[in-house]
Amino acid sequence: MRVVQIRVSSAMMSYGSPVFKAMLGNDFKEGRQLKTASRVEIQLPDDNARVMVIICQVLHLRHYALPADLSSSEILQVAALADKYDCVEALRFASQHWMSKRMDSMGTAMSTPDRVNMLAAACLLHNADVFRRMAQNLSMHTRGRVPLPNIGGQLAVVDETITRINDAKTACLREVAEFVEEIVEEQCCVRAAHDSTSRCQDSCTFAEVRSSALLLHLRAYKLWPVTQLEQFSLAELFHRSTKLEIKWPPNLRRCDGDPPFHCVANFAVSARDLSGIFGDKARHLAVYYMHAWSAPGLA
Repeated sequence: MRVVQIRVSSAMMSYGSPVFKAMLGNDFKEGRQLKTASRVEIQLPDDNARVMVIICQVLHLRHYALPADLSSSEILQVAALADKYDCVEALRFASQHWMSKRMDSMGTAMSTPDRVNMLAAACLLHNADVFRRMAQNLSMHTRGRVPLPNIGGQLAVVDETITRINDAKTACLREVAEFVEEIVEEQCCVRAAHDSTSRCQDSCTFAEVRSSALLLHLRAYKLWPVTQLEQFSLAELFHRSTKLEIKWPPNLRRCDGDPPFHCVANFAVSARDLSGIFGDKARHLAVYYMHAWSAPGLA
């Protein structure tokens, strides 16, 4: 295994990190050795060498030597080491730059592992804004369940937030499924719902043709059967619902009804209004779930 040696200033390390300040003080062997020697070597076998170099460059104000961009996993590694050595505040501006650049460059195309890494890094770096944005992104753009971050130690806030996201996604999918089922039942059983005021002629096919057309449109937008809704992210599901445009076929005809009753068509919701009902429901849920996330313990 290759050993990397980093020559640093004890004063700069102590100024930026209370942990190194204590390590280089009188209470530790390394600190006492430093009193009589020009230099002392501190072994850090558990730390990633490249990440430690980055942190030391920040603590020594060598910003010109810093990488312009870091991957989400590298940002998380920097955050974990900054948390370990209590130098989060010293890395505040550099970490904000890396996280902002990563989010701007990837946008909504960011993968689920990337978002989880950024959520965990934001927690460690006490960045409430990025934490909230990543929680929103994970909630809206993840297909399936959100995994926990692959880092050592336990981040209670991150675990709690991801659990909330998964619970909320499950609840939202259930709500959408129940909504679609209710609409289908209501619209496909329109004849039965109005038996007291309507009585179609035996030859009337209005209800059957309308029901078939509705299910055909829902299947085309993958909103029926509801068992397949779980394959989509909430953003995809809301988008499909708002874009749903129901059109009745040319052979949809109402009958004259059996006097004094009327054809069931008199009580049917128009295709435009029915499409609007789906769109309104999707927009309502989207607003609710986009604004449901905050950064507990970080604000």
